[in-house]
Amino acid sequence: MKRKMIGAAASYIAGLFFASFFMGAIPFLIIAAFAAIIGILNKFSKYDYILISVSFVLAVTVSTCYTHFRYDNVTSYSGKTADFSGEVIEHREYSADKASYVLKGELGGMKNVRVVVYCDDLNVRYGDIISFNNCVFSGIDGDYLTDSMDYFRSERVFLSIESYQNADIEHTGTRKLRNAIIDYRERIVSEFRMTLGEDAGAFLSGLVFGRKQGMDDEILTSFYRCGIGHVLAVSGLHVSIIAIALMSLLRLLKVNRFIAFGLMDALLIMLILMADSPVSAIRAAIMMNFAYSAHLFRRRTDALNSLSAALLLICLVNPYAVYSSGLILSAAGTFGISVYAPYLTGKFPTKGLHWRFARAFCTMLCTTVCIMPFTMKFFDETSLISPLVNVFIVPLCSIVMVIGVLYVITGGLISLLGIAGALVEIILDVSHNISQVWAFYFSSRSEKAAEYAIALIAVVALVRIIFVKRRYTAAATAAACAMVFISSAVSGFRFNNQFTVAVLGRRHNAAVVVSYHGKTQIIDLSGHYKSAEYVKKYLAENGINTAEFLVLTKNNQSQYAAYEKKLESVDVGNIVTVGDTPVIGGDSEAVPHDSDWELYDDKFAMNYSSGVLTVNYGEAHTAIIPIKSEFTDGHEDGLNVFFGTGIENESNTDDTVYKSSINGTDNFEITLKESGRYRIRRL
Repeated sequence: MKRKMIGAAASYIAGLFFASFFMGAIPFLIIAAFAAIIGILNKFSKYDYILISVSFVLAVTVSTCYTHFRYDNVTSYSGKTADFSGEVIEHREYSADKASYVLKGELGGMKNVRVVVYCDDLNVRYGDIISFNNCVFSGIDGDYLTDSMDYFRSERVFLSIESYQNADIEHTGTRKLRNAIIDYRERIVSEFRMTLGEDAGAFLSGLVFGRKQGMDDEILTSFYRCGIGHVLAVSGLHVSIIAIALMSLLRLLKVNRFIAFGLMDALLIMLILMADSPVSAIRAAIMMNFAYSAHLFRRRTDALNSLSAALLLICLVNPYAVYSSGLILSAAGTFGISVYAPYLTGKFPTKGLHWRFARAFCTMLCTTVCIMPFTMKFFDETSLISPLVNVFIVPLCSIVMVIGVLYVITGGLISLLGIAGALVEIILDVSHNISQVWAFYFSSRSEKAAEYAIALIAVVALVRIIFVKRRYTAAATAAACAMVFISSAVSGFRFNNQFTVAVLGRRHNAAVVVSYHGKTQIIDLSGHYKSAEYVKKYLAENGINTAEFLVLTKNNQSQYAAYEKKLESVDVGNIVTVGDTPVIGGDSEAVPHDSDWELYDDKFAMNYSSGVLTVNYGEAHTAIIPIKSEFTDGHEDGLNVFFGTGIENESNTDDTVYKSSINGTDNFEITLKESGRYRIRRL
């Protein structure tokens, strides 16, 4: 094995993934078979086999020990009550004077335990100490809306504070540098928005600092549908452009190369801290250091070696980094743009404008192919036009980014924000228009589709290992993409021909989406302020762009505003408010009804009365019932779904489901058959 760093890193990371996600005999045999095939074809020596075996076993051991001695011990406090005092190491502010804090302190003799708490804004800073009395701890669970479990696990946060009696704050005055950097960032963000306006300023803030808070949901959706959402996460693109621009300037000024290297690192560290230290940016900065240090010391390096070493370093420090979607997407994109694309385009002629465009397009295409399975897993929609859009839009984003960074470095003394604003308007208009074309993106449908796509990546890798030649690898890649698109189309066809009732919402709240033959009805039963977000995610995940009815039953005015905002990209035909009070404002006209609402079609009927929604399809009957209603016995025939507080300890039966985050049926989809049968799938 010529490049042992790649073998060691690949084996170690494979061991971490095995221990974290795929523990079992069959995954182990598949990994072993892959390693054996690679070894035989590349004529590994016995020392090479020892290296990859030791790396794999070491990773499994480290991950298992970390889980047993750290994760399990910390999460054993879930459901227990204790005092906790910790230093603020992360904090975020939300609307309505709410905030979240990540604290690092001691718990049960364990040092450096990290917990997260969502509470009122306590007006604290990095380094301050918060002491909570009589905390009730809980484990961090995943949710249909956000996979907070994996995110916090990758950040080594394993507990949350569910409730507490009181909080004491000690303003320590420490972490002055970080607080100063954050204050400076907030000042710059404010200046961006004041100068460019809310949308353009928010976009520039996201481009420079990776901050998506405050960005309009419709703009974010359009970026992801176009495949340029990655520019709003500080990663390799940002680090590369900033480093190359700075080093080119310093080279023109004939600055000593060692001093230039130090200045580059100082700038990257500052920008990474301003972006809240995302692991994708850290990975890119490590790779950039490898590249420039090799130049300093007259050594050779390549992208695959640098990527392998960077991932190995990150995973050695944090075995749970493999849970980070940012790291996975960043690594896949970097592999595509710096390893896979140069390999497939290696025979392209270098002269001629059309060949340069072809190379750029193929590079973006290879990058899209590499990250597609993971965008299917982590996002609701995947762009098909990403390669073409990136060729034209990313250069514009790069110019805007450089202007923004120049403004940051000079404190606004060099301001080209007028030019940036004009370019941002072009980017926003183009992305909005492209995102309206449904053929340019497809919906993820389910995690199984993503897992299928990831398995196809392994098949393509196997083809490359066995046959080596570019044309076979390219053909395998094209076939894999075609199979993904066909499977997505088949899945969409099946969904449109099924009668589904999705019960969505945060914990005990319920919003119902009924879909059949391209027709969709949305009925919000509990009026929770987050229900619109759950509905938006479900519609996007299943490629639903239109809805016949939106029925609001509680908190109608606030819910009307929430759905107007979240469902901007969905064409809602009729909005019905149950009750005598019509809603005010908005672009759509709401039609008030009395206390009942019903809808009939050839094969199904829906009725809302006294807080209960009944759905009938052929011989199948379903009722979604508040637990505190008068119909607590449910309907005698069919499936009864109960929602509301006070059902944590109830058990599901064949014809009764209790919507509760405790028993694992927080968000689910019911598929009804005309014969009266039904199937429940957890979302």
